[in-house]
Amino acid sequence: MVGKKIILLLFLMLAGAIFVSAQQPSAQIINVEKGLRSNTVYDIAQDNRGYIWIASDKGLSKYDGVHFYHFDNTAQIGKALSNIITLPNGEVYCQNFSGQILYTKSDSLLLNHNISAAGDYYRMYYLQGKIYTFNRDTIRCYNPITQQTKFFHLPKLIAHITTRVANMLLLIKEDGSCFKIENEKLVDLKLHLKTPFYFVQNTAQGIVLLQKTNNEKIRVIKNGMQQYFKGISDSVFLYGVKQIEDHLYLCTSGGIYGYDNQLNPLWGGRALYADKRISSVMIDAEGAYWISTLDDGILYVPNIQLMVYGLNEYQFTNLAPYVHNKILCGTSKNKLLQFDLYSKTFKLLYKGQNKHEVGAILYDSISKYIVYCADKIYFIRESKLLLQRAYSVKDICVFSPGNFLFSFSNNCCILSPPIMPVKTALPNWLSYSTTDNELFFLGMEVQRTRSVCYSQEDSCVLAAYSNGLFLKNKSGIYELKYKGSAIMSSQLKLANGKVWIATFNRGILCYNIAQNKFTQVPLDTNTSIQKIAVTNEVLCYIADDIICSYNLITGQFKKWSTADGVPAAELKDILIDEGTLYVATSGGLISFPLSLKAANDVAPKIFILQAKNNGVIIDKNSPVFLNSDDNNLEVSFAVPSYKGNQKIVVQYQLNNDRWSTLGTAQRSIKLSHLSAGSYLLKIRAINEDGLLSVNTGQFHFNVLAPFYQKWWFILLLVLATVFIVLGISRYRTKLLVHKQKQALEATELKRQLDLSTLKTLRAQMNPHFIYNALNSIQGYVYSGEKELASKYLSAFSDLSRSLLDSSSATEVSLHEEIKLIDLYLQLECIRLPKIKYIINIADEIEQHMIFIPAMIIQPIVENAIKHGLANKPEDGLLMINFIEQQKTLLITIEDNGIGRKKSNELNQRKKDKPNSYASNAIEDRIALLNKNRAQPIVHTIVDKHQLGVATGTLVTLTIPIDND
Repeated sequence: MVGKKIILLLFLMLAGAIFVSAQQPSAQIINVEKGLRSNTVYDIAQDNRGYIWIASDKGLSKYDGVHFYHFDNTAQIGKALSNIITLPNGEVYCQNFSGQILYTKSDSLLLNHNISAAGDYYRMYYLQGKIYTFNRDTIRCYNPITQQTKFFHLPKLIAHITTRVANMLLLIKEDGSCFKIENEKLVDLKLHLKTPFYFVQNTAQGIVLLQKTNNEKIRVIKNGMQQYFKGISDSVFLYGVKQIEDHLYLCTSGGIYGYDNQLNPLWGGRALYADKRISSVMIDAEGAYWISTLDDGILYVPNIQLMVYGLNEYQFTNLAPYVHNKILCGTSKNKLLQFDLYSKTFKLLYKGQNKHEVGAILYDSISKYIVYCADKIYFIRESKLLLQRAYSVKDICVFSPGNFLFSFSNNCCILSPPIMPVKTALPNWLSYSTTDNELFFLGMEVQRTRSVCYSQEDSCVLAAYSNGLFLKNKSGIYELKYKGSAIMSSQLKLANGKVWIATFNRGILCYNIAQNKFTQVPLDTNTSIQKIAVTNEVLCYIADDIICSYNLITGQFKKWSTADGVPAAELKDILIDEGTLYVATSGGLISFPLSLKAANDVAPKIFILQAKNNGVIIDKNSPVFLNSDDNNLEVSFAVPSYKGNQKIVVQYQLNNDRWSTLGTAQRSIKLSHLSAGSYLLKIRAINEDGLLSVNTGQFHFNVLAPFYQKWWFILLLVLATVFIVLGISRYRTKLLVHKQKQALEATELKRQLDLSTLKTLRAQMNPHFIYNALNSIQGYVYSGEKELASKYLSAFSDLSRSLLDSSSATEVSLHEEIKLIDLYLQLECIRLPKIKYIINIADEIEQHMIFIPAMIIQPIVENAIKHGLANKPEDGLLMINFIEQQKTLLITIEDNGIGRKKSNELNQRKKDKPNSYASNAIEDRIALLNKNRAQPIVHTIVDKHQLGVATGTLVTLTIPIDND
């Protein structure tokens, strides 16, 4: 007896190292804290619009992923509701435990008196468009469309167990006799069951019979024969049975059990959420599971295949492959665990003294050693610590048998521990060693390293340093760069003969050592990559809070986030094993097949719920008219979406304006103080994978114009205005006509006077010039200089012809004016050989396109010669410059003569000298020209001096021009 106890004790001690950790799919809890009425939920269903309907002990609720909408009826005998049925017309039926049947219509909860049966609870069923309800001796068949009820009568003692099987309803009496309702007819099956069964379900294997308890074996009847399948724990109570997509789900007091279409147990025969009382389960249109409980509200499971092990028990930091069907797991508290991929159990292999995070794990298949790094480097074999070294290590790999390559916090080196049963010599190019006979540095500078790998085929080491990526081989040490820039890497993986490099800002790079060639993996992001795992076909990685995969053959890209069930925990490491992905997180170990669907291909739907103006509900189904001074519209809508409801983007558009984006949880749009007109409000949604809603929610409304904008008011106003204007106009017309006539006559008289004055002034200048020229010719004749007189007379003839051409024109081209000036100066230079002149014309000036007042420059030039240069004893110079500046012609006439003051003195001495008509007429003429110009002509005169002595005169003439 004692020996048996010892053996039992040893067995228990051994078994203590192996334990089954909590396993369940990752779920989001929807409870009273999230807006649910009660945590006791009896049933759950989804209608054809996408809403989730919830029957709890506080009544009926509708959920759209953001908001709850609760329904009540004052005639209810008890608030608790169950057994939800959704009809194609949008109505939702449910029942309470007092026999009442309730249904929704126009957002109200109504009592159906036609089929309600007071007394005990009898489950209702929906079959071929009809609703069936029961009591002890009557069956009611209700047509929701015609609202007609058909009755069937049965003898007393009919069982209250009625189950839908295929296209019929199976009824079992308390004595075991069976009936069916098929095509609205009651048929005796002539079948007698010795044991009463409370749950009956038709499957591909036959009719499954279940009781409320003692279901360790499942009885199945097929073709009159009975067979048994593996059942569930006999200690749990069965609340309900659901058949979804050929799978059978048993909702019990100890979790939910699943069976495939062959009645093979799912999840290894274990229950999911074994610590919860499950009342019902359903799968929504997006493929997510909704599991209702009697204590904890609703469990929303985006992916039933995404399992979490050790939930909230361990904070996993690292993963590594181990012996067949097992992987190694490191934790944040220096524990090394083994996880069995078949039994889904953990085994504690070693526990370090210091609660330090495990940073790297490696299993050496040759020496059978597990090497893991936390506060130290630990060498474990058969759960025993054989060696430890006080080094802070970030990454580890096998260099050769008995030698390990480490990345330390300050360098990269090879550790050759003496315990290794098999050991090979290190190559000569790694002979750089320290005084420690176990430690061999690679000869690189002291730098922080993050990851390291060794390619035996290429005989080289790659190390990810804090300042770049370096390669070490027998030829030396080289830095590897990508497109001329340093590579900042977080992890290196050697696979498929290539090095896969996770970077902080360049995504993932693939390096072919033999070809010394980089390629960038074409991912949809260049964000920081934390961890990577590679096989021959797929590359998986962790980036921020998402898990991604890239098929190296097909180029297919997938990503899984919290919307797909990834726990809201820190993702630490990743491992691939036979098509299954394992991820170490701070909230447990998660696993799912790489074939798991990632993209949400179910487009969201938009539904307009309600419209209010100034807080008053308006009928959105009728034409809506709002007053112009009283429009404060609020339109509420719903977007039933759950898998990524926090990432749904909702936008709205008013008429053809741009689309505006709403807040994440905002489900109403407020519009106020709109101007008169007709409006169309459109609402659309985009799911987390960029899929646009299948419909656009639309709401039409009109804003009425104020009375003063009505056509009749405007017409009256126009007519009144017309009569008033006509009356005033007729009075003022006679007066205005007379005044306008006088004004026009005065204006025309003044214009003619100005033109006459201008012609007179110009006529004064022309004879004056002719007088001077004839005097010069007379002087040459008297002096006997016939050749000069002939030359002068020829030039005078050309100048006279030019004067005649321009005498009748008010404006001439700049080219003609310059030609006239040049002819004039030629004559003056013959008369006065000591005078020289220069005419400078800017290259950009188009002389033929610019027009200026005729003879406006020549009088100024004449003054410069006559009063400034003619009286100068020595040679004189006249310089004329033409410059165009911002649609303005700038003309400067500059001489180095005796100056105006001295010229005036000389003129006063010569009392017999004729008057200078040109000098007097210039200012008067410019003043007259400016009267009819938008921009004036500016005329300035500057006397030049040097050391108090006059050195000439500078005249500036600024004429606005229009090249067009």
